[in-house]
Amino acid sequence: GATRLLGVAFEAVSSESVLYAACTGLMMTALSLPAAFRLGVEKGRLMLTALILVCILAVVLLSDRLTQVFSADTSAASLRIAALIFFAAINAASIALSAKLYEKRRH
Repeated sequence: GATRLLGVAFEAVSSESVLYAACTGLMMTALSLPAAFRLGVEKGRLMLTALILVCILAVVLLSDRLTQVFSADTSAASLRIAALIFFAAINAASIALSAKLYEKRRH
């Protein structure tokens, strides 16, 4: 059954869905920061929109393979953790790059 909070029913969420959401959030942040600092907010937002569309297209085209890779198989648990660490590392590199771009823009 669903959990109810303030009269709204919430269904249980799978760990794969949480992983997809976390990786997507980290990737969108990693892509948006450097684009905004390098191109400015307006052009950076347009670039991010284009990148989101490309990512959606890639996920749709690769959905069968992604489902196999991130299946509930216990041997894939380390792969799911590695994917999350990979996207967190990309995000950290993006923050460092964004800081450099911001400093360059200020001077």
